[in-house]
Amino acid sequence: MTRLNMGCGRDYRPGWINADGKDSLVADVVMQAWDFNGIGDASLDEIYAGQLMEHLGFFKSAYFLSECYRTLKPGGQLLLELPDIELAAENFTKGDEAMKQASLEWIYGSETPGMEHLFCPPQGLLLTLLSQAGFRAETPEKYSEGTGRPAIRVSAAKPGQRDGILEALSRARRRLVLDGDAGFEDELLASQINRLLLAIADTLRQSPPDQLEDAYLNCCKMTAYSADAVSAFMHELALEYPIAQKYAKTAKELREANFQALLKAAMLEGKQGYENFALAMLNALEAVKAAVTGTLPEKHAAMEPGLCDFFSPEMLRRDAYGFVHRGIKAFASSDFDGASALFKKAGRLDGANPLWAWNLGRLAALDGNAEMAGKCYGLARKILLASELENRQAIAGALDREEKEMLSGSPAQGPVTDRNLKGENHA
Repeated sequence: MTRLNMGCGRDYRPGWINADGKDSLVADVVMQAWDFNGIGDASLDEIYAGQLMEHLGFFKSAYFLSECYRTLKPGGQLLLELPDIELAAENFTKGDEAMKQASLEWIYGSETPGMEHLFCPPQGLLLTLLSQAGFRAETPEKYSEGTGRPAIRVSAAKPGQRDGILEALSRARRRLVLDGDAGFEDELLASQINRLLLAIADTLRQSPPDQLEDAYLNCCKMTAYSADAVSAFMHELALEYPIAQKYAKTAKELREANFQALLKAAMLEGKQGYENFALAMLNALEAVKAAVTGTLPEKHAAMEPGLCDFFSPEMLRRDAYGFVHRGIKAFASSDFDGASALFKKAGRLDGANPLWAWNLGRLAALDGNAEMAGKCYGLARKILLASELENRQAIAGALDREEKEMLSGSPAQGPVTDRNLKGENHA
């Protein structure tokens, strides 16, 4: 039998492959839990991971489980032990001071580098993560690691029947890690990529056999969000299912064309048909359909600095906020032309943030262009009133007063910031 003790720390197990991400004192192999470097597909009979997952974080935990799935043989066993976060929280709430102290140490881990607890999944979420990775888990068993240290032990098995979609998912995740495209350095990006991968798997799994062609086309269309992620998954699916091969080719070609950079550049340049995310996505989907038939978009240069290589409303909103904050800095430094260009970019990526329009109004007023200032103030007011800000009426009132002062020859000085949206006037 070939058995892996992952995250072994000082727990050396004779006859096992003892692996750890940092501590090489007793480890046979130093490797990360989300990248079983050097361990082949379906090569292990058993994996044990004691008190490991809580140190990984949510997304690295998902990739760790996929690595377990990839490397276990059909019928292989996975045994996990980790803190019982629900019982630990209850102990903290109901316990005396000694129990509260012990519970906090168990919930948050040690301050020793690498020993912090980043993510302790509650039992229900742990079972969901195991299921998404392809495992069949038994009911968790409760046990104790000591006073104030409740824990759970979960046994799970990789099914004996091969599942090509889950095999492809596990290999795709590893490919993203090796290419540096998993997004671990950015929680929002990692979340978007993870959600996209699961959406592809669900789309294929739920498709009737006579509609698989449409399902693969729909998955290929998801390259509009991330050509990197879809290309990785499609490449692995093509090794399992010949029907996926032409879509894997298309996804790879769109990745090489820097598809997301092309889409965001079209929005930043104000290109017709890219006025907002919905219109841009329609254009993107048409581009993917054309690419499947061989008509590829012209290759675009690399992504503009400061932008994220993922195309979604959430990422566009954050990219826009980045332009807003850079614009505020430029405005405060009296780089008015630079600030204006940055605020315009923000508005093209996400028009729902009133700061870009409000600041453009102030810049136009300082430049003596009352007509343009009035248009920008009006647009900022419209955005404000359509927002979910609780104090939007009061802020809109402050904006109205500012516009009147501008018309009377007293334009506001300095940039508008997030503090203004909280009702703080510090102009």
